[in-house]
Amino acid sequence: MSIFDSYPRLRGFIVIVTYGRSGSTLLQRIVQTIPGSCIRGENNGAINPLYRAHQRARRARFEFGSAPTKSRNPWFGAECIELDSYSRSLADTFIKHILNPPVDVRWVGFKEIRFSELGDNFDDALDFLHAYFPNVRIVFNTRNAEEVSQSAWHKNSPKDQVLSMVRQMDERFENYSHKHPERTFLANHQRTLTDYRYLKKFFDQCEEPFDSKKIKAILSEKLTH
Repeated sequence: MSIFDSYPRLRGFIVIVTYGRSGSTLLQRIVQTIPGSCIRGENNGAINPLYRAHQRARRARFEFGSAPTKSRNPWFGAECIELDSYSRSLADTFIKHILNPPVDVRWVGFKEIRFSELGDNFDDALDFLHAYFPNVRIVFNTRNAEEVSQSAWHKNSPKDQVLSMVRQMDERFENYSHKHPERTFLANHQRTLTDYRYLKKFFDQCEEPFDSKKIKAILSEKLTH
């Protein structure tokens, strides 16, 4: 059973990939002006262990199950692992039970600040999203590293560590977007505040209307957090 059977109007999946205090809540609200969209907030990085489960199953299947195994083999049956159906069921379960969108949803997704926990597996994890979630669009959100480091969110972290994390993640965002321009978009918080119209390119990628009036109203509101 396909995820499209549960959500017959579903067009695709949108993920806002970022780090803490990048302005992602504002961007999330802007993206949610897409008609019929349901872009949830953070889920404490719940997607990361799903990727790692896929990663471990892939290693078991192709490293230890590349040939038929016998019952005395410690990896007995590894060749029977059905990686694609397993990984797709992980994705479907995440959508249904973590995001839990309305049945008439057209675009479903979430924003998350904990992708830095993936370390060098960052690109592979995004490839997992692309392979097993429907019609994925990834929006990277960046912000000036100094501004991020001054946020109360990072008050208990050494400034140099915060600056290093932001710069490393920005580099990863840019590199991945350069490799996959057809399914990614680079957003920047400062630019969104001063020239939000550049975001129209992302809406065009999704073939969805860009409602300037709604977006201006969102930008005029002060976030409570």
